[in-house]
Amino acid sequence: MASAELTSTGRSGLIEQRSFDRTYFTSDARATRTDVLLRKREIVNHFAEINKNRRTVFRARCSPEVIEELEQKNDRPSVSLPLSELGLNNDVLASFESNIHPSEVPEWDAVYADWKVKKEIKNPSDQILQLPEGYSLTNNFKPEDSETLYQLWKSFGWTREKISHFISTYKAENSGVWVSGVRDNNNELASACMGEALYFDGIYMVEATEFGTREDQRRKNLSTAAVIGLNAQIIESSVYRDGTIPLIISEYNMDPASRSDKVGRNAGMTIPGVDGVEGLTEPTQVLRDNVAVVDEGNPNTIDLAALHNQTGKEYGHDYQYLRNFIVGMMTRENMEKYYSREQVGQILSKFINN
Repeated sequence: MASAELTSTGRSGLIEQRSFDRTYFTSDARATRTDVLLRKREIVNHFAEINKNRRTVFRARCSPEVIEELEQKNDRPSVSLPLSELGLNNDVLASFESNIHPSEVPEWDAVYADWKVKKEIKNPSDQILQLPEGYSLTNNFKPEDSETLYQLWKSFGWTREKISHFISTYKAENSGVWVSGVRDNNNELASACMGEALYFDGIYMVEATEFGTREDQRRKNLSTAAVIGLNAQIIESSVYRDGTIPLIISEYNMDPASRSDKVGRNAGMTIPGVDGVEGLTEPTQVLRDNVAVVDEGNPNTIDLAALHNQTGKEYGHDYQYLRNFIVGMMTRENMEKYYSREQVGQILSKFINN
């Protein structure tokens, strides 16, 4: 498990106080009654209000009847991931969010313009073959990689101390963590990402996250290669080892300076309800001002002085880089199409643990 401050998936059944002044809750019980779900949300929202948190996220597996009733109340989740896309039932993993400050999504038009058009991608196992000469996949992060990994992940809030701790613990048995990266022809990390698992209410969810590439190594599709390697490891250890179908998700930074949804798409991910869908007028599958990514992009439009007056809390410089994220998932169809047992074997054969 990654450090408590930086864990992506969190824990289920507990109200969590998370980074960037967020209250976060993942329900460990399937929602089959709307009144019970709304009562739980009230409790979580009350916790956030008492603590004067700026943001609340409530996530639950919901029956289709609950989703339908909520839509009739005009209470739609911000993110809806249909479990039918995994060949399971018609339940939805729904995320409901609220911020106490205005949250705009100026990036929506550009991101949606790309996704509303269906796109065929190159076979991931073929993409791995196109790595530059002397470059290789790795799933072995070593102590001597600490400084490079810090440079790759510091924009996501990692410190050198947390990087060192992560490298020393991620291989622990049952850690629920995978890593994937690309080493250059000098055996230095050029790109890296990680996956973190959470099992709750019959869902084996893995979040692929922390996509980082060295500035001098960009535009070589290295991040895509690292994510392909990550997906292959996750699918091999679940689908082909014990028959478990994972819900692989990612939250993609929408900022023009760091758009990671393009990486996810090239690795076989999709955004349900957006991919190939014409006519959307509102941001869909978007988490607004969720966490900060201190990148080359412009600051957001949140009035931190007004927020301070509202809560009495101090907000650091990084709050100006709270970003909007669009959420994607790997469908079972794409697992079978792009990550068959043979294709996964081809991808995994490219890992060199040096």
